[in-house]
Amino acid sequence: MSENKLIKPLLVLVFLNIVCWSHYYLHRQTPKNTITFFDIGQGDSFLIQTRHNTQILIDGGPDNTILSHLSDSIPFYDKTIELSILTHPHEDHLNGILYTNDYYRIEKTIFNKIPYDNSTFDSFKKEITNQNISFSPGQAGQRIIIDNQYYLDILYPFNNYNANDSLDINDQSIALKLTSPHASILFLADLSSDIEQKLIDKYGDLLDIDIIKIGHHGSKYSTSKLLLQTTTPDIAVISCGENNKYGHPHTETIDLLNQYHIKILRTDVEGNISFDI
Repeated sequence: MSENKLIKPLLVLVFLNIVCWSHYYLHRQTPKNTITFFDIGQGDSFLIQTRHNTQILIDGGPDNTILSHLSDSIPFYDKTIELSILTHPHEDHLNGILYTNDYYRIEKTIFNKIPYDNSTFDSFKKEITNQNISFSPGQAGQRIIIDNQYYLDILYPFNNYNANDSLDINDQSIALKLTSPHASILFLADLSSDIEQKLIDKYGDLLDIDIIKIGHHGSKYSTSKLLLQTTTPDIAVISCGENNKYGHPHTETIDLLNQYHIKILRTDVEGNISFDI
């Protein structure tokens, strides 16, 4: 067979290969309406994603592990994240966002300028300015409307909140509630039981939800009985690293969740945890 006769079938094979792989990637990465709690070790990172390619990233975890998860979750042709939210500037929530800023265009970010003497947090704030990322502080009363179907409400810090040195960094975390046609989810970042009480006092039955992201990786200083009685979740998600040095989640927290017959899902056990919303 002549060389010219070989070229045509080879070109056909190449073309069919491109079509097949393109279909595979588009099908595999076509976004649905989901929330994914990433297995990023000892830290927090969650991605809300809609079928219209709207992405909201809540925290980024402790290192660049987030990048592989985003690559698997977001279509390869989409390099924009519409909103990132940093609940508080501890490294196990912040560091991954710095890596994310290098690979994706962040349209808007929400965080609070807590008085926290930390070089990573300083670098983060400089990047927000240098990259001209739209910024707004996060305080109670703000509602983020997603695709005219979903609502992400900021529940805490309260409107009269002023960042200060006297309050623990964890207790200055941003608390969020996601409401969709199919599920409601409460995100408590690293808030302690003291702040949980303030949320209960302010919102009461409005905290009744389907899924709760347990505060502070399952620490015994979060997740009170009253919180579980008020929120009545069916599922509790705990984001923590395998064999972490803090002993998270604490046995007291696990026992309490079992007492209320709440299904427990842990990133250190399950890996990534996703729900349709």
